[in-house]
Amino acid sequence: MIHQNHHDRVLDIMTRLSTWRASVLNTLLVVTSIAAGPMIVLVVLQAIRNPAQWPAVLIFLAIYLFIIGLAILRRLDFRLRAWGLLLLIYAAGALAFARGGLAGDGRIYLLALPLLTLILIGLRASLGMAIISLLTFAAFALTAHLGWMEEWLVRQDNSLLLMDWLIGGIAFLLTLAVLMAMQYRFSQFQVTIATENRRLYEESEKLRTFNENIVQNVEESILIENEAGRFTFANPKTVEIIGYTVEDLIGQHWTAIIAPEYMTEVEKETDKRSHGIASRYETVLLAQDGQRVPAIVSAHPLFDGDRFTGVLSVLTDITERKRAEEELREYRDHLEKLVEQRSAELVRANEQLEQEITEHEQAEKALRRRNRELALLNRASHALSSTLDLDQVLTTVLEEARRLLGVVACSIWLTDRETGELVCLQSIGPKSDIVRGWRLSPGEGLAGWVAHTGESLIVPNAQVNGRYFAGVDQETELGLRSIISVPLRVKNDVIGVLQATDTEPDRFTTADLTLLEPLAASAAIAIDNAGLVETLRQRTIELQARNEELDAFAHTVAHDLKNQLARIVGFAETLKLIHPELSGEELDRHLHTIAQSGRKMSSIISELLLLAVVRKLEEVDVKPLDMAGIVAEALQRLEHTIEEHQADIILPETWSSASGYGPWIEEVWVNYLSNALSYGGKPENGIPPHIELGFDEWANERIANGATSNSFVRFWVRDNGPGLTPEEQARLFTPLPQFGQMRVKGHGLGLSIVRRVVERLGGQVGVESEVGQGSLFFFTLPGVEPAR
Repeated sequence: MIHQNHHDRVLDIMTRLSTWRASVLNTLLVVTSIAAGPMIVLVVLQAIRNPAQWPAVLIFLAIYLFIIGLAILRRLDFRLRAWGLLLLIYAAGALAFARGGLAGDGRIYLLALPLLTLILIGLRASLGMAIISLLTFAAFALTAHLGWMEEWLVRQDNSLLLMDWLIGGIAFLLTLAVLMAMQYRFSQFQVTIATENRRLYEESEKLRTFNENIVQNVEESILIENEAGRFTFANPKTVEIIGYTVEDLIGQHWTAIIAPEYMTEVEKETDKRSHGIASRYETVLLAQDGQRVPAIVSAHPLFDGDRFTGVLSVLTDITERKRAEEELREYRDHLEKLVEQRSAELVRANEQLEQEITEHEQAEKALRRRNRELALLNRASHALSSTLDLDQVLTTVLEEARRLLGVVACSIWLTDRETGELVCLQSIGPKSDIVRGWRLSPGEGLAGWVAHTGESLIVPNAQVNGRYFAGVDQETELGLRSIISVPLRVKNDVIGVLQATDTEPDRFTTADLTLLEPLAASAAIAIDNAGLVETLRQRTIELQARNEELDAFAHTVAHDLKNQLARIVGFAETLKLIHPELSGEELDRHLHTIAQSGRKMSSIISELLLLAVVRKLEEVDVKPLDMAGIVAEALQRLEHTIEEHQADIILPETWSSASGYGPWIEEVWVNYLSNALSYGGKPENGIPPHIELGFDEWANERIANGATSNSFVRFWVRDNGPGLTPEEQARLFTPLPQFGQMRVKGHGLGLSIVRRVVERLGGQVGVESEVGQGSLFFFTLPGVEPAR
């Protein structure tokens, strides 16, 4: 194929040379036609002035018209047009010699003639033209010597001497010799090119014949496609493989011989060719009779320079190989079946023996494991039953669980019955102090799910489990993976979760679950018992505190009632003895004292009744309060006392919304206002009590779970009394015996009941005071969000 391409290149060179010669001829004819036009005009003008020149002018005009004809008639044979141009040039040169002699331009025509002949025709014709030019020059020299030329010459300054023509002839000869030498070198170059082209053509023919013999006799199919994918060549082996004749294949597209199921794969391989990629692949060909022929295709792209021209494909029929492979596969399958049958027999025998050994080993292993588990559970049960302290029970459970499973960490989470949250009460292992005390919302995390569903859970890798509480890794940086969680169940209630964790994935099995569940059952009973004991202890402490509180209340109440009763009895006996002697004013004063002491006793009894209600009432009907109305009721109850003390009461224009129980809050206001009326002002200086009521936001209120809230309102009563020392402030709101000036006027019982009432409503009580600056008594209540 390569030599065929070289032969084509040789022919292409000759074609290009012929095309170049035709182009040179056309250019000479056009240029000569254009350049000779002005000359013809000049010659015609001279002939008009000198009629004797008309014969020469007519000859020139005929030559000019002939040249124009050769330029126009390009369909004539090239050699005919070339020889016509050369003869016209010769005629023009001869005519120029006849008219101009040595002074004219005839020599130029005669010198140019051999060169143009070499370019347009060839070397031999060029040598002939050179001889003709030389003989023509000699002939004109002879006619000049004989005097014939004198009548032809147009210019009279021409020399007719033989010596001058001889000198001119020598110059013409030398010039012609140089040109002929150049012509000879050019002809030698052409001969060399022609010889080399002839040799290359002969060799290419030999190689083409040799290649054709190889291609025609090779044992593989050879196909050549053009850039459009259509076949342009097929060797006889192709006809033998797929049954098509060469004539049938030429012009067909490659898709005509490819099995449909392989079409997509072959298209992908074919697309590689235009990118210069060769490949080798296996496919199935469709023969003309419909048979399927497996083949290996070796495809190579063909390029002419950078232009993709087609594909050379070599197809190898592998039908026999496929048949041999199929027979070998069938024989191998047969051998494998025989081996499998024999192996199966041996395997069954070995399996039966191994099964007997395994069953015996498993029985021994299970017995040892069960004995170890029973021993550990027995020890755990003894440890759990040896104490009723909840912390000790939790620690014991975790230590036994960690010992049973050999894990990194264990923890116990118990349900807070008030909030429903899951609280980590105890944990052992790394970073246990961080985990201990954590709270999970109901159902949150893996432990929350186990507590919610009451089902045990094994997690092979917590990092990919959606229920896993990611905060554990963020806080502890342990990177926990395996987790096993077992519910702690008492009767039908789940009280918490026992959880074991490890940093290795897929750490726990059902055997670990079977081992952990009995421990969890024993632990749940022990935790419940410890909880009952702890509850009993707390109740005992609470009852003891209440008894102490009742003793203090009883002491205070007895002391206050005794004082007021003593005043009533004393003043009554005094009136009995000396009332005839008393003036009306003195009698009114004594009766007022008796009435005041009676009201005080009634107030103490009311406070005791309120305290009894507060202690016994389980649920309080809490709702938004009309604080303006409650304060008005309290002031109305104290109207007599306010008038008696001539007190100045200042109220806010509006009241903030809060929630509580109206009757109790009215008693709080009455108590605070009574104390302000009793201790406000400076009676010795004639300054009456100045009392201001108000409210503000309370930003430091603590709610049940320890978080802060800004939704509380602080209500307060400010007086202008003598104020309290820090020691006195610390002893307020307690039922202890009164002290100092307060022993006389009685603060303790009322304020302790106020504290009880406000705390039952979720608030706090307090006092702010400085000696000599008065006091501010306050209580807080949950605020009410305004309606939107």
